[in-house]
Amino acid sequence: MMVIFLARISRGRTVRQLVTALAIIVPIISTFWFSLVGGIGIFQELMNPGTISDAFNSYGPPAAMIAITDSLPFGTIIGFLFIMATIVFVLTMTDSMSLTNYR
Repeated sequence: MMVIFLARISRGRTVRQLVTALAIIVPIISTFWFSLVGGIGIFQELMNPGTISDAFNSYGPPAAMIAITDSLPFGTIIGFLFIMATIVFVLTMTDSMSLTNYR
């Protein structure tokens, strides 16, 4: 599904640009993102046991993410940005699903 979506939105791009973006840039950004958020969560849990795990056990992964952002400076702003990023990701996924189903 994502391949069809990327093929449709990538008109005018070269194969080299697509491979660079999809095989190099995206994995680097993803690794950085997961390492940063996961590392902060682990650090906060080690320094203050129960801050992240209690939220996770009670309400699931979204509550754990909010608990991680609350432990950061400007936690409310960062939490809001995380929610907005999640909304953008969901909208992008639904857009790609609608494009692949259109004939």
